[in-house]
Amino acid sequence: MPTYARHLIFHAALVLLFGLLLGAPYARAIKRGAAAHVVNSWRVAHLSLPIGATLMLATAPLLASLAVSEAVKWTLVVTLAL
Repeated sequence: MPTYARHLIFHAALVLLFGLLLGAPYARAIKRGAAAHVVNSWRVAHLSLPIGATLMLATAPLLASLAVSEAVKWTLVVTLAL
C-alpha cells in the first residue's frame, strides 16, 4: 500500500474515533435536557466527523488506481485530511 494511502487511512481512523467519542457529550446533552441548539450542535459533531472519515476510508484504496502524478495524489490526501 502506498504511503499516501496509509496516511489517509491513519487520519481517517483518528477522525472516526474522535467523532464516535463525541457521542458521550451528545448523550449527556440529551439526558440533561439541554437546549435544542446545544443538542443539535453535538449531533452535528457526532455525525459529520464519521461521515468524513468514511469518505477518506473509501478514497484511500482508489488513489493507487488514479492515473495522475504523485503530487496530485498527495494533494488529494492533504485536502481530505484537513
